[in-house]
Amino acid sequence: MSITLFCSGSWVVRGYPVSWPGHSGSARGRSLRAMDHVDRWNILEPDTVAVEFPDGAVTYRELSTLVSRGSGALAGYGVKPGDRVAVWVKNDLPSLVALWAVPRMGAVVVPISSRLSHPQVMAQLDLVDPALILGNEALTGRETVGTESLFDGRPSMPAPHAPDDLHSIFFTSGSAGEPKGVRLTWGNHESSAAASAGRQPVGPDDRWLAVLPLFHVGGFAVTYRMFRAGGTVVLETEFDAMRVATALDSVSYASLVPTMLREVLVERVGGFEGDTR
Repeated sequence: MSITLFCSGSWVVRGYPVSWPGHSGSARGRSLRAMDHVDRWNILEPDTVAVEFPDGAVTYRELSTLVSRGSGALAGYGVKPGDRVAVWVKNDLPSLVALWAVPRMGAVVVPISSRLSHPQVMAQLDLVDPALILGNEALTGRETVGTESLFDGRPSMPAPHAPDDLHSIFFTSGSAGEPKGVRLTWGNHESSAAASAGRQPVGPDDRWLAVLPLFHVGGFAVTYRMFRAGGTVVLETEFDAMRVATALDSVSYASLVPTMLREVLVERVGGFEGDTR
């Protein structure tokens, strides 16, 4: 088996064209209804595992239902297209559903790191002024809605959106100063996934190990790439070098930052089975 390890920040690809269903030419001034990738694979391969967790898995049929219900629940909370929804993110199923349900109904998702202190969380919330906060009320100090409550919504149709429409706001790490919110469109995410696929093609038989936190754009990008391709995201709740070293024998791809990779290589004293790139 061949395993490809992506070390975050090691390469950047720019200029790949966006392949958008039903789109030709500029999207400015008109609205397109692009089928959500999760919904598409629910139709094509509903029983394929979309996400595998340490304690279970969900198929594309199950994930599509949860995301659709999540969008319906958000509408029930009064969220409207264009609103910003902050999500206190962990590497778990409720957070993953929220990250996909918010944009699906036309709102803008703002992932908030579960590792931040109360003042840091408050500073980011003040910057984005969200219409709704999903997650940890004790940490945010504001009224919030439990992320798991999204599972109880009514199934809903996806909202129209175009490549230039705002999809999400991801915060930088702040290593060079205060964290900054980076606005990303639907087209940004799509072209990023297309660029990745142009270098390393992925399909329904592939499995991508997701160790990076989902509140980081690198972690979310893994889910977008694989849901776009109909593959399986192998989601780890937290980084453990031994677990990752073992998991590498059962996945096609893995995304790691340099410090993670060094720890994993220490654990893999016996080397990798097959070819490693």
